[in-house]
Amino acid sequence: MAEEIKDTEVKEAEVKDAATETPDEAVKAEESLALKKLTALKEFADAHEITGLQYLQINEANLLINTRLLIEGQTLPLFIVVNNSVYTYLQAHLVTLTEEKKAAALSYLNDLNNEFNMLKYSVNPQGNVMLTFSIPAGDDKFDPALVFALVDQLKAHLETHFPALMAKIWSK
Repeated sequence: MAEEIKDTEVKEAEVKDAATETPDEAVKAEESLALKKLTALKEFADAHEITGLQYLQINEANLLINTRLLIEGQTLPLFIVVNNSVYTYLQAHLVTLTEEKKAAALSYLNDLNNEFNMLKYSVNPQGNVMLTFSIPAGDDKFDPALVFALVDQLKAHLETHFPALMAKIWSK
């Protein structure tokens, strides 16, 4: 179960020689990367008065921001997922398909995947259509402004392509 993060303060850790770190110490140092990313996003959002964000902790290494996008009158869940890797993910839940509707959507989703290489449309086993955008950035290159700018780009993409997806799904 996700817990809301109440304190996103990042405390500086003592720098140690990597060769003398125990495996547990290495994991703890790595775990702080997700919190550093989330803290940077929260500080940016606060400074730019971006509201409607909920900060959640899924587990030790996966933190997320939960928000919503309004597309064609539909409120779509959007998650900004940060973890201990070099990636940050934007993930939007678009629609849940029945087995009968999957066939109508899969071909169009594949066309979108071929047209937009930086985005990945997928359907999970429960029939949820997800749109994922991976943002790579080294530890020292993480840029919260870029993440929020890409949220705007993702929204613009959905405003253009979501109506056609829904038309494909509901046409049969």
